Amino acid sequence: MKSSTKNTLTLQWNKNTSATGYVIEKWDGKKWVQIKNLTSNSTTSLTVNSLKSRTSYKFRLKAYKTLGSTNEYSQYTSTITVKTK
Repeated sequence: MKSSTKNTLTLQWNKNTSATGYVIEKWDGKKWVQIKNLTSNSTTSLTVNSLKSRTSYKFRLKAYKTLGSTNEYSQYTSTITVKTK
């Protein structure tokens, strides 16, 4: 995590030089929900808005590489739990 405020969190990760992009998911209490599909590997941060203050959220990320018309996905990162202020 890079930073947090009352209602936002900014996530940051290291660039995967062989990736086409990244998929970021958030745990909604019952299942993982995709919140962003970044189509550039040069984008290595994401600000998540409209969150509740003083609340913990879980996120995970995976990189992907596009080969022809198919996306090949990496394993998910470890789950990160972050809390708004």
